Amino acid sequence: MKRPSIDIVIPVYRGFAETQACVESVLSAPVRARHNLIVINDATPERELAEYLSRLAAAGEIQLLENERNRGFAATANRGMERHPENDVVLLNSDTVVANDWLDRLIAAGEGGQKIGTVTPFSNNASICSYPMMLSANAIPAGWTVAELDRLFAAANAGMNPELPVGVGFCLFIKRQCLAEIGGFDSANFAPGYGEENEFCMRARRHGWRHVLAGDTYVYHKGAVSFGDPESLQRAATQRLHELHPDYTRLAGDFILRDPLRRLRLAVDEQRAAVSHEDALRVLGERTIYEDTLQGERMAASREAAKLDGALETCTGDLERIAAEVRRSAEESALLQGQLQSVVAE
Repeated sequence: MKRPSIDIVIPVYRGFAETQACVESVLSAPVRARHNLIVINDATPERELAEYLSRLAAAGEIQLLENERNRGFAATANRGMERHPENDVVLLNSDTVVANDWLDRLIAAGEGGQKIGTVTPFSNNASICSYPMMLSANAIPAGWTVAELDRLFAAANAGMNPELPVGVGFCLFIKRQCLAEIGGFDSANFAPGYGEENEFCMRARRHGWRHVLAGDTYVYHKGAVSFGDPESLQRAATQRLHELHPDYTRLAGDFILRDPLRRLRLAVDEQRAAVSHEDALRVLGERTIYEDTLQGERMAASREAAKLDGALETCTGDLERIAAEVRRSAEESALLQGQLQSVVAE
């Protein structure tokens, strides 16, 4: 039997109900692509969760790997992605829910152009790939299921795969060739979680790999189920990311200001609004809130940019003064050297 071409890798630590919903959504989704479902138990403290995963493994539903000690998300993800070194990978958070032929559409997006390294779908909670409002942890629109929304995205944005600055790790399709060239996640700098996929994507960009959105795919993401203090982890990860990749902020900021995914979100809005009067009112309300929020964010970004420009001018002036002092010091040193040589000659 030919080996499946895709590994779906789910690192698990906490959250029995969320993990169960995630795994069962993968198992029940009617995808055509051959695939393995690999779940890694990162030494969960939840007995019910550990027993559930063991039962699934015993029934042959999943391939279960178990860490003897808690290794953190990045190292655990690496272990799963290394399971079959020839396969492409979908890294899936344990608090997600997939639907329909989601995997087939991710694969199609990954095959849609040269040097595509990663593919990310839309979600309710996925930073730059969030719907209905970008950069927000949105609730699912009232009256809609994940499967219904996913079908709406498939119809509204069929084959639309705009480029992203980086992928988003809640559901990230990664081409094996990219993994082989770039290596796995940086588990030394991003051990607990957060930021590891951005760092990976920035490394990949340096080698010419591209990151795209599967505009026709929607995956639900609850967010922060396994982490006790996500805000502090996010701050630390962001700081380290900026240290390793100083151009990350510029790339992300430019993307947010341009908002090239807006037309794809609007296409879904239009289809939702056509369903009923209530949906039309909800879409209108969401747009109003989003535009107000976006205006505030843009003003804040402009203020920060002005501060940075001012700081850069100050820094440039300081460097020029330092350079002048170095030149004077060199001249004085040369003069002193000449005087000493004269004294020695006498």
